[in-house]
Amino acid sequence: MEFSRRQIIAIALYTTFQSVIFIILSSLSILSYFCLIETPFTLSPTFYMIHLMYFKSQHCGNKSDWTHLNVMNYNEVQADRPDTSSAIERTFIISILYLILYSCLILSSALIILTLNHLAKRHLLACIMITFPFVLTMLLIFILDNFSAAYYSVDYARSSSTYGAMTVMEIRNREDIRPILEKVNPNILTFPAALMMYTSLKYYLFFVLNILSMIVIVPSVWNNLSQTKEAKVNDEKLYILRSSQCINVDRELPIN
Repeated sequence: MEFSRRQIIAIALYTTFQSVIFIILSSLSILSYFCLIETPFTLSPTFYMIHLMYFKSQHCGNKSDWTHLNVMNYNEVQADRPDTSSAIERTFIISILYLILYSCLILSSALIILTLNHLAKRHLLACIMITFPFVLTMLLIFILDNFSAAYYSVDYARSSSTYGAMTVMEIRNREDIRPILEKVNPNILTFPAALMMYTSLKYYLFFVLNILSMIVIVPSVWNNLSQTKEAKVNDEKLYILRSSQCINVDRELPIN
């Protein structure tokens, strides 16, 4: 029983740790969409390109400061682009979904730990009730990971060229902006999409561990319930045995 319980606790702690990380990242993404966090994006050209591609919504205004990309003497040239591009809108929606799902994952992990000690029956329904919220949430996260990674992989392929990067940002006056982006390091153009893609796939490590967690949690809970039931039955048998021994001893005692 200790082995199954350790497995369950380890998985719950791992998913809680992962959830805290992605709740923080999703919250920062949402705050960036509303331009409540803007200063960090001006610290380097790489950060500013991330801001331009995925976080510069209508709340941040239309003006771009190309000096943050280390491109000088072009600030009078501004990009003609929508208030909020589809890539930025998509990132905002994905961030909200991640925030919701990882909040649910923390609750479902806590449900497993808190409920496990109060159930002593090896019953299929009990096992399903404990593990279903966890497995469903992990499955939805798995689907969202693949969905968002697919989108960002397309952005990554496009941003390998100057015109592709302008396509991702939905810039219409491309001939005006092309000289600016050509002065930017090509690695900086592709970094934002690569970062979002690998974050969606949890840098593969969390991605693989999530799949293993879904596979391991159900049999672990089932075994724990089984072993808990056996322990309870053994305790009941020991109690009955001791009670019968006490009765026999009372019968053998001489009556004064």
